[in-house]
Amino acid sequence: MNDEMWHAYDSVLHNSRLLRRYGGPLLLLDIQSLSWNCGPRCTIDGMHYDGAVYEAAVHILLNALLIESHQKLGSL
Repeated sequence: MNDEMWHAYDSVLHNSRLLRRYGGPLLLLDIQSLSWNCGPRCTIDGMHYDGAVYEAAVHILLNALLIESHQKLGSL
């Protein structure tokens, strides 16, 4: 994904109000930031990443779900 496409995507995402930081209910798992230091060797086509990047993303996602579920359970 080139910079122009990324900025267009980010703008639409911002205007959708889906993300928590813009008033919505969802969190963003930013794969680009997660893989920033990995460089070109972590993507074949600029859009799909190496398995290690996806594995790290899954760990982050599961940890976030665990944290969210405990916060909700603890407040009941």
